[in-house]
Amino acid sequence: MNRENVFIGETAENYNDMLKIYLEEVLRKELQVNGIVSIGVSGGSMPKLIVPILLSMEGLNWKKIRLFMVDERYASLDHPDSNAGQYIKLLPPALKENVVAVDMLDSLSKTASQYDAKLRNELQPEMIGIRGPRFDLLLLGMGPDGHTASLFPSSRLWKLPEMTVMHVEDSPKPPSRRVTLSITAINNAKNVAFLITGEEKADILKSILDGEQSYPAALVKPLSGRLKFFLDKAAASKL
Repeated sequence: MNRENVFIGETAENYNDMLKIYLEEVLRKELQVNGIVSIGVSGGSMPKLIVPILLSMEGLNWKKIRLFMVDERYASLDHPDSNAGQYIKLLPPALKENVVAVDMLDSLSKTASQYDAKLRNELQPEMIGIRGPRFDLLLLGMGPDGHTASLFPSSRLWKLPEMTVMHVEDSPKPPSRRVTLSITAINNAKNVAFLITGEEKADILKSILDGEQSYPAALVKPLSGRLKFFLDKAAASKL
């Protein structure tokens, strides 16, 4: 993989500064051409990292920004497990409507189908080898096992590229029930960035950057070619 797209923050402050520069560049470019800019965001530690950076960007037109969930736990918005709920808590009240949450229905499969329909309604479909919703920007994490979104190595779901949104009944990482974007939906995005921190991910990350294909995160190859890796010093320690 092209190491020119790998950026390493030597300190936490440097890491945040790199992300801010990248986000400003991508969002300002997309805001010039789009009525609404769609950002797919992940859970875990990402809400507390990304929200302060977005709020610090001067002149960002929040009326045109929408935050979608890359994956979501099968939990109500007010539950601590809810990814969307974490973003809503961190944003000021006036910006809570900018979060497009996954609506929890009476079954996980219905929830996934409804979110698929919601994305197709909210995002403009475009053809780039496939037909489907296209995000302007996706921000992804990666686990020590090489999973991304809620696509885990032990699951067959990451090998089913024809779907946009899938439901997960048996995630090895609790909670077990989730919905997630597919690899196809991820690779249809205009811009994709991995935000990876922690020494426990260093070995898997090196394998992926060296060309290993046996992990879900290794299949993230956007058709646009715009893929970036933002690493802290610990995650990059084996490179």
